[in-house]
Amino acid sequence: MNLYLYLLPFVLVAGNIAYRDYQEGDYSDSSSFSKCSKERSTPCYVAIDSQGKPHEVVGFIVMTIPDTKSMIEEAAVRSEMSDPKKSGTFGYIDEVEVSPKFRGGGIGTQLIRYSIQQGRKAKNVLAMTLYVDEENDGAIPLSKRMGFIEVLGESCLVPPPRLLSSKAKEL
Repeated sequence: MNLYLYLLPFVLVAGNIAYRDYQEGDYSDSSSFSKCSKERSTPCYVAIDSQGKPHEVVGFIVMTIPDTKSMIEEAAVRSEMSDPKKSGTFGYIDEVEVSPKFRGGGIGTQLIRYSIQQGRKAKNVLAMTLYVDEENDGAIPLSKRMGFIEVLGESCLVPPPRLLSSKAKEL
């Protein structure tokens, strides 16, 4: 019986989330959200609680497609690809953020899934990449569940410390 009571809030929260491109007037408490208001080749994708205020963002993802990698980063990603010499570029997930109240409800998964779809749609994009802060307990397992693999670890000279590439989902 307790199991059903525990799952009910998750289903309600997940069922009230709407996903769409960033729109003028969207807002979030996150300081990183300001990236969404800038002109971008790939718009931010946001999660809105449909039972909340119409432009209140509870999760968002910022992507750069295509993105230019440093030689070290590109070599690390290509070393894990099935065809390292294949011509093409990469996409980059600049930021994924979900409001603390809404974490654990699948919003981050949906946002990352959307970015991978955008990478697949883009011309000549081989893989999506992202950096993960080692102190973010949920980010590394989520990224790995989504098919990302670690290609640069603590020895990387380019902070933040971990670069992950979507090898399992080569685009």
